[in-house]
Amino acid sequence: MIVKIHFGLVVASSIFGILSTAGTKWESINGVHLGLWNVCVHSEKQSYCSDRETSAALVVTQILMILGCLGYLTSFIYFGFIHLKIKTLGHKHIGILIILSAILSMSGLVVYSRYLKITNLTSYNWSFAFGCVSIVIALINGVTLTANYIT
Repeated sequence: MIVKIHFGLVVASSIFGILSTAGTKWESINGVHLGLWNVCVHSEKQSYCSDRETSAALVVTQILMILGCLGYLTSFIYFGFIHLKIKTLGHKHIGILIILSAILSMSGLVVYSRYLKITNLTSYNWSFAFGCVSIVIALINGVTLTANYIT
């Protein structure tokens, strides 16, 4: 039963992490929405999206968020192997992988908020919030999974 709960938490953190990374609303101001990959402008007359100008900090944020998502997905696959009773890493190792994935995602959010926030007038939006939710779920899952199976 506990393994199913941890599996569900991995699924939840993966979904929130992917939605955050792919989302177009990390930051918003006056109808302009900035994501990790593009900028979308919405007005009464028109709406359009274009690629976001890259910077070193943006590339680092993108890489960290992608690595975090890949870590969550790897944990998901390992849980599948456990369910199929294929010999893999133990639960403790999966917990550590989940924690490391959360740290990578958290680092991406920190880099973004430290180096990429446009002005104090912009506000973080749902894509950024989903990243935060993903990290909280993953940290709770990773810590409890690791603590339950320390031998």
